[in-house]
Amino acid sequence: FYNSTDQYNEVISTILKEVLPVATFAKDSLVVANSNRLLGTAYYYLSDYKSAQEAFIPALNYYDRNPKDHSVNILSVIGFLSYNYSLLQNYQQGFAMADRMLKLTKELYGDDDNRTFNALERLAYANKGLGNYSDAIANHEALSASYKRLYGAQSQRYLDNLGDEARTLNDTKQYRKSYNLLSPIMPSTWEYPVPRWKYVVVSAMGDALNGLGLVQEEERCLKLLQKISLAYFGISTSHVNDIMTLASYYRTHSRLEEADQVIHNALNI
Repeated sequence: FYNSTDQYNEVISTILKEVLPVATFAKDSLVVANSNRLLGTAYYYLSDYKSAQEAFIPALNYYDRNPKDHSVNILSVIGFLSYNYSLLQNYQQGFAMADRMLKLTKELYGDDDNRTFNALERLAYANKGLGNYSDAIANHEALSASYKRLYGAQSQRYLDNLGDEARTLNDTKQYRKSYNLLSPIMPSTWEYPVPRWKYVVVSAMGDALNGLGLVQEEERCLKLLQKISLAYFGISTSHVNDIMTLASYYRTHSRLEEADQVIHNALNI
């Protein structure tokens, strides 16, 4: 699929002005459904989630009339919708789509396929949005076991998921469990530079240390976090947030000069 805003807008324009009117007039339901699926995909990548949902639903309704003939298209649409609904904070529908996606991916591709893992990730996201934290943690634990077995303990997918699991534990104030989960991989992470994908792990560890009141370790973690975000994300929202978090940490501990210095250094990057 395309990978730029202009190209997505071109797809939308072409489908709305040329393809859908002709297909609708010809009563070609399959072309209409496929056009709506592509339209929804383009809107999704443009972050227009409401329009994406409005395009995906009629496509899915058509495919569901003959599920055996359209299983791959069904999987594509519910895959997008599972996350799309959650991004619109409709976590109940997001959960329903993710649950359906998980069952279908297992049926078509088995337990160890990336599409099955993607479904589990979406299920965890929806569970977290619904406040079903124990279920979200169980989803992450299942993913961690699979990622570690298939890709190894230093793989990006394993570490990202571990960080997400720790964040969920932090959300429920289970800081000690979060700390214990991440501690075994932290010795190789403390020294900069570290791989980009360890950002999630370091961020989650910082929150756990804050919750546990481990002040010195938290400072070390926050300093590392802003170095990682600057190196990999540049002057971005993530980096600005990390700077403000470190400055806030210094202010909380009455280290006002250091807080001001952090802001000053950031302005001179």
